[in-house]
Amino acid sequence: MPASPVPYDVFTAANGGGGLLNENGHWYFDRSHYDVNIGSQNGAWCNDVPYCITGWMYPSASLTYYSVSFYANVSINTQHYPTTDSLNCTFSYKPLWISTKTAAGTAIPLKVVVGSQVFTDSLPAGNFDRVFTTLQWEGDVYSHQVEIPLSRNSAASTVYVPLFINITWPRQTGDYINYYVKSTLFTINNEWIETPSSSSMPIGQSASSIPTPIQTQAQSQEGGNISITVGATLGALALLGLLIAGLLWLKIRRRETAQEKKGFPPPNDIKMPQPPAWVVVTPENAPEPPSHRPFSHPEPRTQEQSTTQGIEQGRSFSIPIVSDRSTTLPSLYDSESHYTASSTDYHYQASATTSQRKESELPPYRR
Repeated sequence: MPASPVPYDVFTAANGGGGLLNENGHWYFDRSHYDVNIGSQNGAWCNDVPYCITGWMYPSASLTYYSVSFYANVSINTQHYPTTDSLNCTFSYKPLWISTKTAAGTAIPLKVVVGSQVFTDSLPAGNFDRVFTTLQWEGDVYSHQVEIPLSRNSAASTVYVPLFINITWPRQTGDYINYYVKSTLFTINNEWIETPSSSSMPIGQSASSIPTPIQTQAQSQEGGNISITVGATLGALALLGLLIAGLLWLKIRRRETAQEKKGFPPPNDIKMPQPPAWVVVTPENAPEPPSHRPFSHPEPRTQEQSTTQGIEQGRSFSIPIVSDRSTTLPSLYDSESHYTASSTDYHYQASATTSQRKESELPPYRR
């Protein structure tokens, strides 16, 4: 069950991690079955803390046993504790378990893990009716002392401390069960020291990674040399680009000049048209006048005749005559439409799906 680490000071400022992760807290949860409801509560017997992390069940549940776990992961910057090889820590919490079918005082086990150390606590059941009547907490504070070893031989400056609380309770038919955990406090008892190397240093950065003045000067000189080299390279590339562009322009210009000379020859090579020679007309070379041939008109014909006679350059020919009969062509547009109305109706039906969200319910205050 992985959990994202939260810095120690942030976890402490939230009064023991606050509520669950989705409620601006730092606690995660795990459950054996969805019959168990999980949430946070900040009223009634939980009004002395920001939140109680809570698990509860209704009589509709069907299994015999159910298990719930709450867990978190705290990260600690060990540079604030330079004079010790281990951290002396205290983890405390207040659990409450009540059931309508289990007699008050019936104990069930709790499994608690702090770092790599495991503890077992015995949690007696509270009085269900009395808690909901008086709205008062019933239960004691559980506390454990833990030693967290620090490895000074490695370069790591952060240790991670997992926190884990697990409960498994029995269930009877028709049983209401409520389970609460509050005031989960994790405290480091060693003296916190603000060192120059760690006052403004991010978590996870070691003191050896801070550059000395000599290293800083060498890095500045190296950076200056790199800047000069890059500038010279860019200047050379720009000069080369201008040279190539000039050569291309000169080549294109020469090509255009050659084409102009080839398409327009010099003035000496142009051949001018010669004027026409004058001719004197004499009786010997005068042209003959045109000859006129007689033209005969044909006799008139009527429309009943199928052909007519004509003369073309001394030859007779016949031209067929179309009979004078009236022909009626069909109209392009009839008075009545030949196209019937469409019998197809196009329907568009929009369907809407209504989803209902069941509102989360907090544990009932009464049976």
